[in-house]
Amino acid sequence: MTIYRFSGDSPIHEIIIRKSAGGGVRAFLFAGDHAKPEHILPAKELLNAEGGHCVASIFENRHCLEVRGIRNIDKLESALRSRGLIKGTTTITKSQNNEYSLKEKITHNMLWLCGVLNVIADMGFVGYGHLKQELKPEEKHWEEQAAGVAYAAGSIALTAFGSGDKTDHHVRDICTKLHAKLHADGLIIHGTSAASSFTNETHQGPFQRLYKFLHKHPSEVGNSFTALAGALVAKSALKADDNTSKFLESSLGASTFAAGLTAAYIKERAPLPGEKPPTSIPGKIWRWIEKGPNKIAGYGYMYSSIVHGAETIRKLLSAKTDYQETPDKIPKAYLAYTLRGFFVVMNLVAEIVLALSSKGHGEGVKSDISVEDTAYSIVADTIGHQPASMRERLISDLSRDFLARPDVLGGKPDGIESKLRERVKLLNGNLWAGTQTQNPSAPIATAITVEKSQRPTLDWQTRSQLTPQLAGVNI
Repeated sequence: MTIYRFSGDSPIHEIIIRKSAGGGVRAFLFAGDHAKPEHILPAKELLNAEGGHCVASIFENRHCLEVRGIRNIDKLESALRSRGLIKGTTTITKSQNNEYSLKEKITHNMLWLCGVLNVIADMGFVGYGHLKQELKPEEKHWEEQAAGVAYAAGSIALTAFGSGDKTDHHVRDICTKLHAKLHADGLIIHGTSAASSFTNETHQGPFQRLYKFLHKHPSEVGNSFTALAGALVAKSALKADDNTSKFLESSLGASTFAAGLTAAYIKERAPLPGEKPPTSIPGKIWRWIEKGPNKIAGYGYMYSSIVHGAETIRKLLSAKTDYQETPDKIPKAYLAYTLRGFFVVMNLVAEIVLALSSKGHGEGVKSDISVEDTAYSIVADTIGHQPASMRERLISDLSRDFLARPDVLGGKPDGIESKLRERVKLLNGNLWAGTQTQNPSAPIATAITVEKSQRPTLDWQTRSQLTPQLAGVNI
């Protein structure tokens, strides 16, 4: 954790930069003692324009503005200083309060570690493939070459996108669901709200969207490529003259295909607080799979690697016999199968790591404990900008019918409602919320005051009249 303090009458007196175990950066901005809302609120617009996502929050029992999406503190400081939001000299202090153990860092980067091990293993397989082609050029199959490319693509996907912080994706999903929930209830969120800050991506191009998709779904992408590689290996094996090789190679290919495809498309779901475990055997098996679909991939790939290993040992033992008519090729054959053995060993280690890893998203899956705190702040901000007469109903409704949902935070509704009520109360004294200077004639959020039991009377003609008001709002 790094603390930046600014001297004099700086509107923003302090900035704390905190990293998660996954390497994600969050900034917390604190107003000076004599700052007023009109002095500091321009920072929210500026930071949103710089790609940040802002919400009035609480950090270390102090009111602050939480900012996600800003990776470069120098860029952050320069932008704020250019607008006069920070002044004077800067004092920087390092704190050890946010240091993570090696175990915590590895836990949050398991997919990346798996990818790195796979890349190293693939190097051995590439060497083996090259030597095999020299030893037996007549056995060259396009499926084997394509499988090598698919294996490499899966490894690269995990290496390139398996590391780093996933919390911003989690928070963005929560905000998208909040928009949908309020829209269904007849409420409109203004485009400058905290929830819209996290979902407004109209400025991003297709490559940026693709990057975010890959960063959010490295497990699914990696396993899909590996499944494709398994299918190609199985197809190639059917062309083998040796029946033993045909059986072993097609078996490992089929196992890789089935495990990869299954793990890629089963959604992960963590147990919710107070949830009773299933009692039937099929229910217990399915629950075990849901808790970590990557286990299916890891164990399935392990079987494939063991078959790879058995075939490698068999080929090593028969190398002299296979090449007795061309003894000059025997050393090259030993080297080829040694490289294949290296590929097997490294893959087995990678597959153990994969079996222990999480996809990083899914029902009840929290990529980091900070997600919960940010979610409470965003929902409290949304409630705080509604008319006072609606807030009590919204606190109860958004606690029980939103935050307590398994696909949002999950948990006991009573405890969630208590936390949200406290957060809404604290928000009233937060200068960063902007509610103190809100103009009643131009409310940030417009509400359709319809009781829940009456909402079905909003037919399509009525809702169609609301469409212009929703322009620019991401739902």
